[in-house]
Amino acid sequence: MQRELNFVEKWDKRGRSYTWSGTSYGLFQALEQEGITLFDIPINEKKCVKLKYYLLRALLKITKKNDFEVSMIRQAEKQLAGNKKMKENIPTLMFTQYRSKYTKDAYAFIDFSVPYLLELRKNQKELMDFTPLNNGIPEKYVSERKAIVDEWTGECRGIFTMSSFLAKDFTERLGIPERKVHCVGGGCNVDISKIDGSQRDGNKFLFVGRDWERKNGPLVTEAFQKVHEKYPKTELYILGPETEPSCVKGRDGIHFVGPTGYQDTLKYYNKCDFFVMPSRCEAYGLVFGEALIFGLPCIAKNAFAMPEFIEEDNNGYLIQRDDVDELCMTMEKLLENKERLKKNVENSRLSYMEMYSWKTVAQKMIAVMEKDGYWKLPG
Repeated sequence: MQRELNFVEKWDKRGRSYTWSGTSYGLFQALEQEGITLFDIPINEKKCVKLKYYLLRALLKITKKNDFEVSMIRQAEKQLAGNKKMKENIPTLMFTQYRSKYTKDAYAFIDFSVPYLLELRKNQKELMDFTPLNNGIPEKYVSERKAIVDEWTGECRGIFTMSSFLAKDFTERLGIPERKVHCVGGGCNVDISKIDGSQRDGNKFLFVGRDWERKNGPLVTEAFQKVHEKYPKTELYILGPETEPSCVKGRDGIHFVGPTGYQDTLKYYNKCDFFVMPSRCEAYGLVFGEALIFGLPCIAKNAFAMPEFIEEDNNGYLIQRDDVDELCMTMEKLLENKERLKKNVENSRLSYMEMYSWKTVAQKMIAVMEKDGYWKLPG
């Protein structure tokens, strides 16, 4: 029996592998490899629609307005209403909650939710500028976006979350039925043949993150300076930011690399010994999965989904606050326990590879859809 699925995504104009850091395309490929026939439903595919979309974005940028993507969602919903490629009575997978006549068969795959962001704003407003719900969005757009999501959630078939903490927020705080909420994780798809830690010497920390402030780069830099005073042979490699931050320039032991492609990033995973990225706000954090697969014990923050990756004193450590002294002591703890932790991480490599693979995510999604009654043989 043919298993069919509508796959709805707004693909990046630079190429599909750039969309959501490769998330959508990685899942697309994995579902195909599992034998699912995908009906590719790209948003903003037609030239006239693309032009309208980019003009709208330009207008919002010029006027410095942020409407929480309400205009973009409205436009996408109009496209879905007139799309003739979509098939009825089969499951539909999307990455933003677009309402349509197919919503009753729809699933969304998300790392954050609008209701969670609203709860976060209530309790930790200082973090909001590191999220899609920044403090400058007018309330009328926030309310409209919430109404769209609430309507979609009430009518949809299911919600796939990357993290357990988000799944629990849906079921425990919001009261969404457990049968509709499924934590499926996320994938890395690291090529094991590219892993080679033979040149490591036990003293190199790695930071990877384009969003320097959100990923807590300044805190990492300040803490490392204190570590370097005590351990002069230590080094810190910084990957991601477009320009070298002022707090990094001229610092002993710190190497600013900047933006890197995938192959160059792999080189630094192999070169370094530890991964440190205690983000202020992190929806999921697949970069921790990548680091663990490459054999790097990690330091993260005890917040959001980061504790789902880090087992304290087994594959890394969690800090509790944005505190320089705490992070410094934790980095020193990694150095002092490096042999034991690195051995633990390397011994778990195969389980990490299975846990953080798009194949595993795809299989979990397929199992949910089959349980929900799709693709069953007649009789």
